[in-house]
Amino acid sequence: MNAATNTTAAAPGLASEVSAKPPQLVWKVADVGYLWPDADNDKANGQPLFHDSKGQVYYTDANLWIDRVQEWADTPEKTLAIAAGAHTLLRGEAFSWWQLQLSDEDKKSVRNNYQRLLDKVKARFGIKLDEAGQWLDSHPYTLSDNHKDTPIRKWAMDVFRYAREWGDRTDL
Repeated sequence: MNAATNTTAAAPGLASEVSAKPPQLVWKVADVGYLWPDADNDKANGQPLFHDSKGQVYYTDANLWIDRVQEWADTPEKTLAIAAGAHTLLRGEAFSWWQLQLSDEDKKSVRNNYQRLLDKVKARFGIKLDEAGQWLDSHPYTLSDNHKDTPIRKWAMDVFRYAREWGDRTDL
């Protein structure tokens, strides 16, 4: 079209920029993983995270799941996507908690506030301060454990999990 027939024409290139929609964020559960705090020991083998036969990641440890969510959700678009789709990331007891224990108002507030989601998950499924202190006091790794071939890797992972929670909540 020429300028005579279209007096409201925008500068070249401007019309397509104005009318273009921002790209839709596409994400998959595989980007983050499921929170399944009560997964069968046959599946989880006592580990804080495990993979199924298809390679999907499941977290039995809410704190590790929260860490992964925070690592992935590094943009405002991603935090909104996680908050809006939170229920799709929950399995077992965590999904039951979402469905049966959270009110519609709670769900709405969580869907609108990413940090509120993480806080509620941590409060419900995370390691409690007294639990961390008791575990650290009662689980030394001894020479006897070493002689029994008790895996030090799992023990060390547990120490880091509980010690981190203890350190996050105390002045130590």
